Amino acid sequence: MLIGLIVIWVRSVGGITTFCGFVDHGVMLHGRILVDARQRRTINDRIWRGVLRAINYEPAVEFAYPTNRTILSREAQHVVAGEPLDDHGNPPQGN
Repeated sequence: MLIGLIVIWVRSVGGITTFCGFVDHGVMLHGRILVDARQRRTINDRIWRGVLRAINYEPAVEFAYPTNRTILSREAQHVVAGEPLDDHGNPPQGN
């Protein structure tokens, strides 16, 4: 999602133009390179494999991703589990 993207620098090295900015869950990198249409997938694959290889060797870099957690109330947990509640909203007592 590009909402809230702030470009902090644009750089061109070796024919690749790189844009870097912050998003709500980390840093976004975006690169552009002019290639022959028949080589597009091959070049894209090589670039991404190189980026992932570099990240793999850098222990301080972590992938960021948006996370949502839903915390259910006690009553909702029993409804989700399929256990019926009594007239007062309490789970059934074990025998």
